[in-house]
Amino acid sequence: FVGPKGNMQPDPYQPPGLPASSDLRRQPARFTSTVAVLLAAGFFCTALAAGLMQFVIIGLVGLALFVVAFGLLLAAGLLVRADGLPPWWQQVASLVFFAIAVLSLIVIAAYATSLAFAHAMAPRAGASDPSAWQWTILTLISIMAAAAVASALRYRTGWSRSRCFAWGIAAFGVSPTAILIFWILKQTGQPLTA
Repeated sequence: FVGPKGNMQPDPYQPPGLPASSDLRRQPARFTSTVAVLLAAGFFCTALAAGLMQFVIIGLVGLALFVVAFGLLLAAGLLVRADGLPPWWQQVASLVFFAIAVLSLIVIAAYATSLAFAHAMAPRAGASDPSAWQWTILTLISIMAAAAVASALRYRTGWSRSRCFAWGIAAFGVSPTAILIFWILKQTGQPLTA
């Protein structure tokens, strides 16, 4: 801005420069293919682990895959964070929120296949078939877990809403995929009881 005497002066209509440590300078995290692979592999391992865990022999592999799935998803959460210099407490809080969202997704996938197992065992020995309310509750808590994962990614990374929504949809697909894996393996004759 040129003043009345011809000398340079700061423009009074421009905001002053922000310090480098300001939260306002925080930029969204860059989307890398490594993070995408880790998230996708983590969701798939969660679905596979939940699908396998109800069987007698291969259920042990499923239990081990839960640990692998949690590790993959936590590694993705550690690798991706918003650029800039957010305070340390915000980094820790966002990582804890992401870990809780991932753990809830894993627990819900295991619950989904336990309902599928109960449905498969219902014709035998007078076992009770899961009610429609149990399936409805499963759907509702699956939506809540997917929303938690999407919110945690948004809070952790600052990505766009559409990108986080897409990963939330992928998280919601974990439980139906786990049930599908369970039914496919059941049709191949895998033993459900010892």
